[in-house]
Amino acid sequence: MNKCQRLVVSIQAENPLRKLTFNPQHESFSAARARCKQLCRQFNLSAPYAMQEKKALLAELLNADMPIFIEADFNCEYGHNLHVGRQTFLNHNVTINDSAPVYIGQNVLIGPNCFLDTTLERTGNEITCAPIKIGNNVWVGANVIIQGGVEIGDNAIIGANCKINRSVSENAIIKVAQKNSAELPPQSEN
Repeated sequence: MNKCQRLVVSIQAENPLRKLTFNPQHESFSAARARCKQLCRQFNLSAPYAMQEKKALLAELLNADMPIFIEADFNCEYGHNLHVGRQTFLNHNVTINDSAPVYIGQNVLIGPNCFLDTTLERTGNEITCAPIKIGNNVWVGANVIIQGGVEIGDNAIIGANCKINRSVSENAIIKVAQKNSAELPPQSEN
């Protein structure tokens, strides 16, 4: 266990509500972020079909139960706080702020341009964050934001463009309410 991981463990032990508060400017956290950014950059620049290279980079970066499938551009904050289950697929441009642990179950599909953000607030030099947990067999549509402290149950479906700031029960279907849906004009019958 490295110095950064020991700091996170001690922070978690001090806070039984699962919210974590820490100074991300501490040298251990800065070093962990720099390492993560370098590995993400290498992953994103690797050839699309360089599967062995990508697999090795993901194994070094994340806590993953291989095989998993991640498209470029993928970015995360620390990597070691990100736990990914087998057969999970993250599409293009997924960003995960894993200042607190993020658990993604098995057979999860996360659409393009999604953002998982464990940060709840920033006060001075400290941030407060909370874990995110996504169950098994979950589908997350494109452009979804999932905030810290949220748990998504097994088999849930999160529609495109949703902002999830509360936990979602298993088998739930969440979609954006249609406020102003446009009606198409009737087709002429020529």
